[in-house]
Amino acid sequence: MNSPNLPGWTEAAIADAVIHAPRRSSVLLPETRVLDRAGWKQIVTPTFKTGGFNDIEIESLDAEAREAALDEGIAAYDREGIRFRIYVHPGPDAEAVIASLERRGFAKTFVRCMFRDVAPFADTLDPAIVVDPTTLETVNVFSDTMARGWDMDPAPLDRCNRLGLEGDPPQRLYVARVGGVPAGVAVMGTCEASAYLFGTVVLPEFRGRGVYKALVARRIQDAAAAGATLVTTQARDATSGPILARLGFHTIHRISVLSR
Repeated sequence: MNSPNLPGWTEAAIADAVIHAPRRSSVLLPETRVLDRAGWKQIVTPTFKTGGFNDIEIESLDAEAREAALDEGIAAYDREGIRFRIYVHPGPDAEAVIASLERRGFAKTFVRCMFRDVAPFADTLDPAIVVDPTTLETVNVFSDTMARGWDMDPAPLDRCNRLGLEGDPPQRLYVARVGGVPAGVAVMGTCEASAYLFGTVVLPEFRGRGVYKALVARRIQDAAAAGATLVTTQARDATSGPILARLGFHTIHRISVLSR
């Protein structure tokens, strides 16, 4: 892994910022249940039936515990009719865990764990795209746009977004507009000397016009202004990952993501 223009950042520190720090900056709803044990973290949020806030993250799971743990973890969602995803990190147990999930009907994709310095983009952005921060007074526009982009119920999203704005430290939420019309949204969480970029979605009718890039650029700008020297993200391998690579992000790690 190369670490260009990142003085003071070791490979281990970058890995922690990319993989683990986002967990520490996450916002959970009051009804969210968390199971956190060695090598396994699971969150169950009954109010999010169709996606989000329902994940299992596996870093290690030995053969003796594997089948019972997977049965129990999957059942926690199936009982309540919740859509969920399972993230499997590379490691000695990973292939066996993935094979077990594939036998259960899960399909595998990948996300890239990526990082970048906070230097601004060299090329100019489209001035027609305006990116503004969201406040509690305007968060309903953010939530409605996010819900449209992800085809989700806006009500639980709005609750979560309001909690994020009021968090300690607060998350930063952004709306991109084209001609005054909401076109996309994104979130940034702060993690000590780094910032985590997530929650990005651009509405279908505005894709391919530089909205995604503008949302990334604004967050990098604000991260640098807040004193961060590193920005991180976890991007879908087949969609946003290649875009971010062109914008100067480097991949440190790939995680298998299984869903059905």
